[in-house]
Amino acid sequence: MAQHQHQPGVIPKPQTKWIWQVFWLLLIVTLIEVGLAHPDVRTFFSPLFFKLFIISFTLLKAGFIVAAYMHLKDEVKNLILSVALPFVLIIYLIVLILIEGNYVTLHRTIIEQLLVQ
Repeated sequence: MAQHQHQPGVIPKPQTKWIWQVFWLLLIVTLIEVGLAHPDVRTFFSPLFFKLFIISFTLLKAGFIVAAYMHLKDEVKNLILSVALPFVLIIYLIVLILIEGNYVTLHRTIIEQLLVQ
């Protein structure tokens, strides 16, 4: 006969401790982002550092959300890689496109300036 861990008619306490831990962690990360995005604080950092900081903290929050709420932290390594690897490759391709676009724009303006003279 199956043994029950609780008495009949008693509702067990919900297991919500991990949800609250993730909530507070995401709240802290969000408050840091919002605090550093304030115009008075932003002037202390270079624009490149600020952009990299915001992007990295946003990716950190996305990772926590995927790991916790989509239960990816409990999965096997191959499943995690099958979800994370395409995301990393897409981000890499976006960075390459931005670099290439900046290069083309810079050289196009230089060539146009030389042709005008």
